[in-house]
Amino acid sequence: MKILIVYDKPTSGDNRDISPDHADVLIQVQSVRSALVSIGHEVSEAGFDLNLDAFKEVINLSAPDLIFNLVESVGGRGSLIHLATALFDILNIPYTGSKTDAMYKTSNKCLAKELLRAKNIPTPAYFTSEDLRDQNISLSGEFIIKSVWEHASIGIDDSSIVSPSSGKELLSEMEKRKDALGGMCLAEQYIDGREFNLSMLAGPDGPEVLPPAEIRFISYDNNKRKIVGYDAKWSEETFEYSNTVRSFDFQEDEFPLLDKLRDISKKCWRLFNIGGYCRVDFRVDKANNPFVLEVNANPCISPDAGFMAAAVRAGLNAEDVMKRIIDNSNVII
Repeated sequence: MKILIVYDKPTSGDNRDISPDHADVLIQVQSVRSALVSIGHEVSEAGFDLNLDAFKEVINLSAPDLIFNLVESVGGRGSLIHLATALFDILNIPYTGSKTDAMYKTSNKCLAKELLRAKNIPTPAYFTSEDLRDQNISLSGEFIIKSVWEHASIGIDDSSIVSPSSGKELLSEMEKRKDALGGMCLAEQYIDGREFNLSMLAGPDGPEVLPPAEIRFISYDNNKRKIVGYDAKWSEETFEYSNTVRSFDFQEDEFPLLDKLRDISKKCWRLFNIGGYCRVDFRVDKANNPFVLEVNANPCISPDAGFMAAAVRAGLNAEDVMKRIIDNSNVII
């Protein structure tokens, strides 16, 4: 097939200014291209931004059979991620991964949480700025302030966890941080416990849950927050990056918990009508109660990403993954 890889075009004209998380997008493009070419496809690439007329011209010139969608933001804004798939729908071009409704619902963390709660799927409690603006309530416990829309742990570090005594105090903290979090943020109940990632890949008999992974926090003392912040993902020179380790090894007494995580992950796939592949992120509290943090439609599939690590653990290589993602796109040649 003629496949066009579409990804979010850097907002800066100088690649030296690209942030580490966006540089990873470019690595992802090249690894996907390599796998697709090795399978035998004819592959080209195009960056996607807010110039929709220019993108339509790219489509007219390349005339692809299928778009391999790697768009993670549009114009530097995660809130516009669904704009790409909406345009693909309008142009009536098949594309990989989740469709527009799933991209929107999973990217908006508040909407995703409401949908999870409606289906009795556990997720941490949360507040938006609007929830707090017209009332002053007493609060206890800890909250982590995060972006409603942005991915890649943008803006998250140890200082993101706060212990407000009132709604007014929490709102003040949110207002101070919102610009660094893409303009909209939420305050989520902080779950002190373990963190798990469960990746899923479409197969002939439905979604396959790949081997579960735990993010283990090595050498973290009681004063160090066990969170996967921006530095843990992207800043190679930091303590967090070096001491946040992915593991697929579990003791037998942990198998019931892993089965529970697999079951919840499958429910999330069905709830959000996921296509192709996804990753569900969990926190598990000290009483072994799991909570869904996020459902990531079209997660990163660069070689060092968690999804690909789980795929390799399942005995799949990059070509295997690409074939199954393409097969699930329902492209007809």
